[in-house]
Amino acid sequence: MPFKPLKKIKDKPFKFKPQTIDKRYNTTAWRKIRAVFLRDNPICNNCKRNEATVLDHIKPVRLGGNFWDTRNYQALCKYCHNSKSAKESKISPKM
Repeated sequence: MPFKPLKKIKDKPFKFKPQTIDKRYNTTAWRKIRAVFLRDNPICNNCKRNEATVLDHIKPVRLGGNFWDTRNYQALCKYCHNSKSAKESKISPKM
């Protein structure tokens, strides 16, 4: 049986727009604060079972939470953080 070449598929532009990430998350100051906070709070604040791997803002910065206020931080496991973030993504900022 002769080889039949594959049909060429036209390249379509990728329409996914990546979420803009705040540049403050890529600073040395944030990394130090995150490391110390997670060291001092090793268990997820939500489920109380898993290891905390994410430093989360209790009140999202996009909804008016203070980025650098340590009272606005909580240590979460990845599962709890993703669940919380999914719920928050449905909330629009008040302007």
